[in-house]
Amino acid sequence: MFRLLSADTRSPVHHPEDRVLNEPASAVRLSARRILVSRDGAEQAIEDSAAPIMDIEGNIRGAVLVFRGLTATD
Repeated sequence: MFRLLSADTRSPVHHPEDRVLNEPASAVRLSARRILVSRDGAEQAIEDSAAPIMDIEGNIRGAVLVFRGLTATD
């Protein structure tokens, strides 16, 4: 769906939902800044986080991803 790169090394990074789905936690906020690469190749500096979606029995059913675009002043 989308690609994430490290802002420092420009190497690919794992998607935040992988961590939430494999290591259940209330939420995961990644401290390193990322670059979100769109389908057309446009790049946007972001901070990202993920939180699990759980059913009433506590089973993980999915994840919510949040991307916050960064500007030069952030």
